[in-house]
Amino acid sequence: MAEKRRLPVLNSSPQEPPPEERPAWHWAGFGVVIILAAWLPLAYVAEFLKGRAIRAFLGPVESEDQATLAIAALSSGDRARLTSVLVGLSALALAAGSLAGGYVVGRWSDKAGWRESAAAGAAVGALTGLLAFASGGSPTAFLPAILTVVMAALGGSWGARRKTP
Repeated sequence: MAEKRRLPVLNSSPQEPPPEERPAWHWAGFGVVIILAAWLPLAYVAEFLKGRAIRAFLGPVESEDQATLAIAALSSGDRARLTSVLVGLSALALAAGSLAGGYVVGRWSDKAGWRESAAAGAAVGALTGLLAFASGGSPTAFLPAILTVVMAALGGSWGARRKTP
């Protein structure tokens, strides 16, 4: 049996220098995209779980007035638990997405680490804060930016430690 013939690879020669490394700041932009891509499905799951929690606490409600009355009928402890579930699920989804995006930046970049991951988290936090503020929110809409910066930086430092030498 004849040996397989291999086609030559175009534009490759042994004397050709290796491609130029990507600057570290490019990875901050990649991190923004990765954080948003990781956060989107997690936010979808969080919204589904929030809907189930609302039905569990309030029962079947069909209008905003009924929901307001059902919330008013809750004890202060139940109201606090419902609030923490609603806020906590969204925060957990954003934190997990930021951690994952920071990890990818720290792990697979050549030079980038926790700083570029934190920059990506800051950009996502600013973007989400601006969108929430523009849709009628208060200045507290920018508080999740702290969460995205911290979690992305943690993910970036974790990913940098996991690089293969």
